[in-house]
Parts: sequence; C-alpha cells; structure tokens
Amino acid sequence: MTNATKLEGIDYPDTFHPKMSVVSRVIPKKDFQSLLKTFRTMGDHVVTKISGGYTVHYEYQDKSKALLVLKAMNGSKGYLVRHADKLIQIL
Repeated sequence: MTNATKLEGIDYPDTFHPKMSVVSRVIPKKDFQSLLKTFRTMGDHVVTKISGGYTVHYEYQDKSKALLVLKAMNGSKGYLVRHADKLIQIL
C-alpha cells in the first residue's frame, strides 16, 4: 500500500479553497475507514490524522502545492465529513 506523506516546502492549508464547492455529510465509520484506505492507495492524496478526525490533501503532480479536499470530525457512530463537491460520488 502506498501512502503519500507530507513533503517539506509544500503548504498544506487548513481551510478549503474559497472557490471550492463543499458538501457536508455523516458517513458511517466503516465506510469512512474504507474511503481513507482508498485515498492512501491513490498516492496523490495525503491522509493526516488530526485531533478528533482526519484531513485529506490532494498534491499537485509537480509537488508544488496541496489542496484540502476533505476534513472529517470523529463522531459516536460515524464521521461528520466536509469534502469537495463531486469528490465522493458513490455515497
């Protein structure tokens, strides 16, 4: 399994891009963990465990910058997830 890690010199923003359309939803824990596993295997997404949840950043191919595409907060039965519109189409 490939897992991209944060690279030095790249800014990993804590907020979504102002022009990005963001969707909020609750995703069951099992489904969300599977989703994180998928992001980790893609190689161009960096999954980071933060206090109380996760963030996922997309790294541009030239490794010049990263873009926040998903932020999740741990809940009792699932995760409250904010993500870029059309990032997750199967749920």
